[in-house]
Amino acid sequence: MIQLASYGTVSDFEILLVVISFVGLCFSTYTARQAWKDYQALCAEPRETRGLLWFASHMLSKVWVVSECGRIYLQFIFLVLGAYYLTFADPTRAGLPQWREIMSVILQWLFITGAAATAGKSIYVWYVRMRLQEDAQLGIHTNGNHINDKKQERETNS
Repeated sequence: MIQLASYGTVSDFEILLVVISFVGLCFSTYTARQAWKDYQALCAEPRETRGLLWFASHMLSKVWVVSECGRIYLQFIFLVLGAYYLTFADPTRAGLPQWREIMSVILQWLFITGAAATAGKSIYVWYVRMRLQEDAQLGIHTNGNHINDKKQERETNS
């Protein structure tokens, strides 16, 4: 019989799943709000000032919004499943046949790794967004106007 830590009717699996899902849900919500602000800022930019890379930035911001909304949905599902599992007795303590216990543990860890991977994707997107903002503040990444500026510099210098 496979033994896991258990606290009354709640096992480590339920605790891990609920905590990881809740943290992931909060982080995904924060990242989705930031992505939405980026999208709105790009949409508010006047057509006259849009550079060559505006369309790519616009599409990327739209993809980030949609991706984060999908991650919010997945984290919510994991959180609901974890809360639902909190109401049941630990299956490894219920005297199930060994193959069912093994399948139960495998499914539990699949849920946990799925929730962790979804949260990790949101963290990675947040990191990339922060790097892009830092680069933009340093002038490394712009909306494409630097290409037009360099053309104008060449034309005025010749």
